[in-house]
Amino acid sequence: KYTKKNEVSLPIKLRDPSIAIPAGLDIAFTEMPDPAKVYLLSIDTAGGLGLDYTAFTFIDPDTLEAVGGFKTNTSDDEAVKELTRYIMVDLFPKTIAVIERNYLGIVLINYLIKLTEANLESRIFYIEKEKVAERTVGRISVKNKKRVRVYGVDTSVTSRETMIRHLFQL
Repeated sequence: KYTKKNEVSLPIKLRDPSIAIPAGLDIAFTEMPDPAKVYLLSIDTAGGLGLDYTAFTFIDPDTLEAVGGFKTNTSDDEAVKELTRYIMVDLFPKTIAVIERNYLGIVLINYLIKLTEANLESRIFYIEKEKVAERTVGRISVKNKKRVRVYGVDTSVTSRETMIRHLFQL
């Protein structure tokens, strides 16, 4: 559970009753959430085996402060996918998801892009990169350049250290 000065707690109510959500798992907020607000939703996914945590953090885009969230270390990828859909479609339909590009994060991104009930693809953070494909035709090498979207955020030891350094400078 998100614990920083909890003032409001929203219970999680999923459409699919077969998906197991840990008892008492609520989304905790430091203030009354506004469904019309464009929150940034940071999602760090984990395997749900009781080791690492999947964490959801709501960030106010005006102040860049964390205003809510929750974490779980027992929810599997199906539960995380449904939780994310629930948050982005049912609770906060303007939320922009910033998803870590680890194995389960990529699975989550692909799931959200394929959902047809909402235009979620447009609300997943991405960067554009130039991709170069090279092929050889006879003796001639042909390069094709193409701009592609890379959804989510890559993290590494270096990028984590940079993020933490920037956070402490705020």
